[in-house]
Amino acid sequence: MRKLKVSVALMIILVFGLLGTALAFYYPPTHVPPGPPPNYTEIDTSHFLGVPYLPMPPPDSGGFYIWYDQGMWQIANHIYSPGLSHEQFHAAILVMLDQPPTLNVNVFIEELEFWGDTTKSLCLKENDRWGWKPWGENLYEIWWDMTTRHGQEEDIDPNDLLKLSIVGCVADLNLWSSGMGSPFGPHEVFLGGDKKPLSTVPEYSDYFPGISDPYQSQAGSDPSNSSNITIFTKYSDTLRTYNSSGLIDSTDSYTCGLSVDYGQRYAGTFAYEGNGIQFSTNAVYQVNDPPELQVPDDTTYYLCTEDLVSFQVCATDPDENDTLVLEKVSGPGTFPADTGTSPLCENLLWYPSSETTAEFIFKAIDKYGETDEETVMVTVDFSDPPVVVAPDTVLVQQEKTAEYNFTASDPDDEKLEDDAGITVDPDCGIYSAQRLSGSGTSSGEWKVSFEATNCAVGYYTVEVEIEDSCGKAGVDTTIVGVQPRENNAPIVTVPENRSGIMGDTITYNAEAYDPDGDLLLDNENVTVIPDCGGVAGIRISGGGTSSGVWEITFYTLGCDSGNYKVAVEIEDALGATGSDTTYMSIGKKGPTDISERSSDKITGFSLKQSYPNPFNPVCNIEYALPTDCHVTLTVYNILGQKVKILVNEYQGSGHKSVQWDGKDDQGQDVSSGLYFYRIQAGDFFQLKRMVLLK
Repeated sequence: MRKLKVSVALMIILVFGLLGTALAFYYPPTHVPPGPPPNYTEIDTSHFLGVPYLPMPPPDSGGFYIWYDQGMWQIANHIYSPGLSHEQFHAAILVMLDQPPTLNVNVFIEELEFWGDTTKSLCLKENDRWGWKPWGENLYEIWWDMTTRHGQEEDIDPNDLLKLSIVGCVADLNLWSSGMGSPFGPHEVFLGGDKKPLSTVPEYSDYFPGISDPYQSQAGSDPSNSSNITIFTKYSDTLRTYNSSGLIDSTDSYTCGLSVDYGQRYAGTFAYEGNGIQFSTNAVYQVNDPPELQVPDDTTYYLCTEDLVSFQVCATDPDENDTLVLEKVSGPGTFPADTGTSPLCENLLWYPSSETTAEFIFKAIDKYGETDEETVMVTVDFSDPPVVVAPDTVLVQQEKTAEYNFTASDPDDEKLEDDAGITVDPDCGIYSAQRLSGSGTSSGEWKVSFEATNCAVGYYTVEVEIEDSCGKAGVDTTIVGVQPRENNAPIVTVPENRSGIMGDTITYNAEAYDPDGDLLLDNENVTVIPDCGGVAGIRISGGGTSSGVWEITFYTLGCDSGNYKVAVEIEDALGATGSDTTYMSIGKKGPTDISERSSDKITGFSLKQSYPNPFNPVCNIEYALPTDCHVTLTVYNILGQKVKILVNEYQGSGHKSVQWDGKDDQGQDVSSGLYFYRIQAGDFFQLKRMVLLK
């Protein structure tokens, strides 16, 4: 809480800036205070501490009671009016407030009464008024008037009490009375809890004592009889009146039927005229700062099921040790009202049973009545299942695999599980789903693989299911039509033309693949038209797949010169066959022996496949040497053991041929089985296999 001494220089500027030279704090203008508060002799605040007991007269006839307690200045008027008489108190005080005087906010009045009875012409039994006028920033004059009138014929309590409480700092006080059967003076102003008379306070002195002026009519010809009694007079100049802000309604005027129409004083403008008791306090003005609420922003809660919604609301106050009240004004759920010092926090607990938007209003109140109110809008949205979008229809052939993608997204932005559920009705085939993108997020794409193995021709419902982190599942279905299998033949490719000489072994490759992706069998079928010599084929790559390479060997031994067609046929796992044909041109033998002949066309070392293969009892092995070199040709068994050395000598370039009769180096027949033959010619070496079949 900020503290300001009422006599700061700023106040001088504010007050004088508004007062000018003619307008007076009190009336008449000759009684203009000497400056900003404090304007009069200062009474130490210690005299005002404590809470007094307010007596009910008699024996005393009342007066002013002034004290300070719980951050508020308290002023009470007490009148005792026996018999047919009229009594009144009037007071004007200069106060510092952090906002204009407002009833039940920073000004509290008890027993503010107005009563009128025109039938008995007793219009002013009790007639109390109050008002205020601004004099500068945070500087206000508050006045009030307390009147009681009691007729002897009325059996009415003659006591009248009015109590004023100010949340601020009372700086200057000016107190009057219209007379209570005796002169009004400081002996009827009581301070603090012990009700010390102002007249006994050493530092007090009357600022305008014993002034003689025409307004003190009730004092008679001698103003000293009661220098603190005043009267009121109507004026047309609103700047000089206490009704300048229109706080008194002009209709509040009743004819009492008396010689003096007291009711008329409430009509139009008026001013109190005369002198009163003036004194100042040396209190420190405490400016109250309002409390502040901390509430969450408007938000949306996404709930998996009916669950607790909870958030915290806090109240703080810049004023140290200020007592706060924190409460929920409206809205569902439970929120305990709490009282304490800053910071003050409580949790709202709410179990919504359906999707809704609720308004919550919270309020914080400090001990001076300052408030802060905040509104929070909370939307509750129960979890919705993911939205899954899959193709409507997909076609696949029997034994084939259909692949298609589907997407899923969560409307509540909840994370989607990577694993997808998938079912096929009626069940058949092999199926799976794999997430392609968006792992760990609320959307993504998945791929479905459906292999129509052992599936009859027909339609199948494939359902995919995706769950979010709440366990809510979204599904979509695809109708998969399984059609009869159209098995396409393998595609086989061989060289278009080849040529050779009678007795040559011609080797080339055949390549094949299956357009349906079917497995290709290892065994090939090779035919020669017209039939002659021998042919053999062996798969050299791609075993167990839908494509591969076969090595084809055509043994021309025993073939006449001429043209031949060599057809290679490859079969897939479903029985479809594909073929291709190579056209062979075989010429007659030249003058050189077949076992060793020259050729200008030899471009590199080579080792040909033995023929026939399988063989029994003799096979031929051919090789070519582009240059003269040392040659070793050796046969090995399946264990890698040397069986027979067929060649081990230096040879000239050319085509070479050698036979193996199935015997080892000791001249013993070897058993049936797989054998390898390896050539080493200079830096060249190569290994091939052959089968002895008895």
